[in-house]
Amino acid sequence: MEKRIPLATPTMHGKELDFIQEAFDKNWIAPLGFNCDSFENEMSNYLSEGEENCYALSLNSGTSALHMAVKLAGVKKGDVVLCSDMTFAATVNPISYEGGTQVFVDGEEETWNMDPVALEKAFEKYPNAKVVMLAHLYGTPAKMDEILSICNKHGAILIEDAAEALSATCKGRKILYPFYTVKRWFSLLKKGRLKDSMQETKYLSSDKAKSIADLLKQTGLN
Repeated sequence: MEKRIPLATPTMHGKELDFIQEAFDKNWIAPLGFNCDSFENEMSNYLSEGEENCYALSLNSGTSALHMAVKLAGVKKGDVVLCSDMTFAATVNPISYEGGTQVFVDGEEETWNMDPVALEKAFEKYPNAKVVMLAHLYGTPAKMDEILSICNKHGAILIEDAAEALSATCKGRKILYPFYTVKRWFSLLKKGRLKDSMQETKYLSSDKAKSIADLLKQTGLN
């Protein structure tokens, strides 16, 4: 058999079992405990680069984080969401959970991410679309200036699946840094890159979003 190069594999550094045992010893099984709180705070500080009112929220999976983002963006039954056409199924499945309709936008050759030209054409065909679901494929940032300009033009919320883009930069700044004017939601997937007791991080940049997300996190998405 031809030797394969895996896309992603789990990485263990030796402390994982210690943290799991600590959670049991200190009864941090439900709802959460110090490790998750510290993880959220550290991720928020790292990604916000000093920006105020920015938060990270740990969830049980990448799909849950994206579902949270779709729900907070207000996607309802019949709503059109413009999506990256080359990504994992979990990027777009949460749209179906809320009854929305995925419309896939072609990618471009340079980054393999959503093509801004194709996105503009999609808005011409679906002018009522108010949410865009973008994946930064394999950690390569999409052409954010163009895409965010288009989203601003059409008043659309941009949800970014940053599954593989932790520490990726766009023009010298972290891809998750909230320095754009458009309303953005972020999801950072653990996919072999980052793990904290199998937690997922959802990155938020408003007090209201944080309070709603905390409630949904504790009581369920539905």
